[in-house]
Amino acid sequence: MARELHFKDPAFRSEVILSGAAMALYEAADPQFERLKGIRSLGLAAHVDDGAVHTRHQHLVGLMRIFNKLCQVPKDKGLPKSFLWSFWCRLCFAQTGHAAMSYDAEKAVLLACQLDSNFKATLRALLQPVIDKASACSQCARKSCPDRDKGAGDASLWFDDMVGRNRWRQLHLWIAALKLLREPKLLVILNGQTVNANNPLGFSIPEAIKVLIAPGCEWDAAMTNLTRLDFIVRDLAFAGTLGIQLDVDNLVAAANEPNPDWGLLSHLNTYMAETLYESPAAQTTSALLQRALADLLIRNKVALETLFGFDPATSLSDDDLRNVLARTRGGREVFVDATRTAWRTWVISTYVAPQFVPCEIEKAITGNEEGHLTAHIEARVTCLKLAEDHTLAIAICHKGLADRPEAKSFVKICRSVLGHQYPNLAAQQLTSALFEGLIDRRCEHGLEAAVSCIAQLPVNIETLRGAADTVNSRTLDKSDTEGDFSYKIGGYEYPLRGDLAQPHINMMHAALSGSDEVREALGVSTEDAAGVLWNELTSWQTIYFGAEPTPTIIKALDAAQDLLAMQVVGAGPTAQSDLERYALLEALKHPPGLASFRVSLPNLVLLKEDGTPENEYDVVSVVLKGENDVEVWIWGVTTAADLGPKRTSDLGKIQKLKDLLGARWAGDVRVVTCYVHREGRDICLEIDGIQTRRQVAAA
Repeated sequence: MARELHFKDPAFRSEVILSGAAMALYEAADPQFERLKGIRSLGLAAHVDDGAVHTRHQHLVGLMRIFNKLCQVPKDKGLPKSFLWSFWCRLCFAQTGHAAMSYDAEKAVLLACQLDSNFKATLRALLQPVIDKASACSQCARKSCPDRDKGAGDASLWFDDMVGRNRWRQLHLWIAALKLLREPKLLVILNGQTVNANNPLGFSIPEAIKVLIAPGCEWDAAMTNLTRLDFIVRDLAFAGTLGIQLDVDNLVAAANEPNPDWGLLSHLNTYMAETLYESPAAQTTSALLQRALADLLIRNKVALETLFGFDPATSLSDDDLRNVLARTRGGREVFVDATRTAWRTWVISTYVAPQFVPCEIEKAITGNEEGHLTAHIEARVTCLKLAEDHTLAIAICHKGLADRPEAKSFVKICRSVLGHQYPNLAAQQLTSALFEGLIDRRCEHGLEAAVSCIAQLPVNIETLRGAADTVNSRTLDKSDTEGDFSYKIGGYEYPLRGDLAQPHINMMHAALSGSDEVREALGVSTEDAAGVLWNELTSWQTIYFGAEPTPTIIKALDAAQDLLAMQVVGAGPTAQSDLERYALLEALKHPPGLASFRVSLPNLVLLKEDGTPENEYDVVSVVLKGENDVEVWIWGVTTAADLGPKRTSDLGKIQKLKDLLGARWAGDVRVVTCYVHREGRDICLEIDGIQTRRQVAAA
């Protein structure tokens, strides 16, 4: 009876049997395959979460099952039989290319390459045999494949592209290609697979190398689909998320054909990325590990040969690498539970130029050009480029007064994100990060509603035009040009820029600058245009009300305040909310001429953990004065004739917010109490201890 190897596969509740060449290949590379039992499929996630501890070896068993099925489908189904064993190299043997901690460590390797040219040269030298082995395909009939006829010169460029574009998913394939070339027993068996009357399945080394490392290989989609056919189902099962059943035999036969279930697997992959592989918390933890490991790699404290297990006898398992990292300060950020869970991340949607690798973007924002890999350990604050396109994150570690960032460091990184990404970012997300990071509470606010009401004020159109000119000019100055193109709106010509919001601003400018006929032709009323203007001013408060606000902007602000004041002293039904809006506009002026960053919000509501309101504040401003001083200005407002009860209530709430900030930041944050109330036809203000009275003229 022929000898066989038997493997149990708990994810699919099946047994996988290897015989013949498949068994011989497994036994020839047994140390490499056995090494995979010490590497978790989900990498770092398996070490910081309780579930999903299945291994790369279990994934390998599932892939061998799929390859067995490929061998058995009819000649015109699945993948080409003339070099089917070349696909075994990508489908099965490629798993041996994974480092300890899998993709998380492989990302660290590319990060080290991007930061240190000497380390990149070391990796290139290691992989040079793979580059040299690349040659034109001899069996593949796909003449449309862009990489079919390419060789070593192009492979060298592929290596640079992998590093320069941070294509971390490809690194283990390059390592597997190198291991393949270093395993003479494997190559003897594979090269012996020639197509003849008794053996319909062949092998070609050029195809094997190409299907592993060529980024444009037209078999890549089929390989990705077949790999997902195992790992998606396996990860879903072991992570306890949900179960799914697929017709594996039918999909294997359709490996190179369209099938709705390939689309389903793609959607499930996206779902798993969002909920497991690449959640913001998971990406933050992974980034901390990548920095710690990249630092060790650059300093040669961890060798590539041991990380990737070229010699299984001296290779690092996941647990070995964890122990190495846990002895470093950077590693303890990951593997000390209390420290790791103290890191909190806020996602910021923003345009990110695709030509930059993540570390270049992160260094530009944090300013840590030299100490990128370790600066966050001291600062307790950092910026991350997330996996999703056009997405950054701000992260801080706050374990209490003894282990936290300085408040100014947190606010300054918010300012830096704004400075580097304006106007192409979601201002609301940055605002939420700022307030929630400072106060340690989820917040809601009424800025949108306040702006809507301010836009309805009958501010003189000449005043609005002056402000519109300033806004339009700043938008054009900040955006990149798109060649020499321009377009006209309402008879006004605007250069075409790269900012998606620009046409909206240009339309506002044309409507306010033009005549009634222009506004009618555009279908934009003065109120609509004013709404765009005020939304722009209040969304980017640092830009327009920073250290040197322009006179045209202040003039518009003063005009709106004058109109609100008349409504307040008129004692109508909206007097209280009008005075709150008055206070909001006043807050944008304080402290005068000193703010390098500011955000003011009306009707700020702090939420408890269950989402119910805790306290509401009429207006709260966060201000960075210069480079060092963080201030929170809290404004109470009332139109009540009997000032006492409302003021007492407001001051009590203000004290609670002071206590929150003091407990979180000690003396890092200066809290400024301000109060605004109506007295007859006067608006009375108490601002940072200074009292003023403004008489409101009759309408």
